[in-house]
Amino acid sequence: AFASDRRDGRQVARLLQDADDGTAREVVIEAENFSRKRDSASHQWVAGASSLTASPDDGTVYQKPGFLADAARTDYFIQFSTPGYYHLWVYGAGTDAGSDSCHFSFDGEIAEGLDNVTLTRTGTPAWSNTAGEGNTLGVWVRSPGMHVLSLHMAEDGATVDKMILTLDFEYNPATHPVPVTPT
Repeated sequence: AFASDRRDGRQVARLLQDADDGTAREVVIEAENFSRKRDSASHQWVAGASSLTASPDDGTVYQKPGFLADAARTDYFIQFSTPGYYHLWVYGAGTDAGSDSCHFSFDGEIAEGLDNVTLTRTGTPAWSNTAGEGNTLGVWVRSPGMHVLSLHMAEDGATVDKMILTLDFEYNPATHPVPVTPT
């Protein structure tokens, strides 16, 4: 059972349209604007002013494949109009090696390369698009329509502010302005 289900129009992320040809290019998701939330037996994603933190910070770690069923998670319903390979960027932080990662799944499945997402350990959020093995984050969207990106707790204490999915391999939110997704 889910702790909340906010599937109204404001909570469904839609891909931004490129002004030139109408092709969807990217979506920006604010972590605290989840569509649905599921707490674990002992942990939850706690919403702050503009981010989510895996709490309480007591040293708990969820690994693959158990995180899919057991870890606290938030779901984001996304209406895709353009299939393709979407690169994932995550803006977040941990305060040490025990709080610097999270996992993602797509449509309820562990997507290769979306687990063990590495965050900065400085406590100051930064953009990341790599997993613990050094893989670039991304997911294949095979068909247009509604899909679900899920954020799962890996290590408690991790904080996630926002995520970007983009078709643009060269896009880097650290050097380009982050677009705002209309609500």
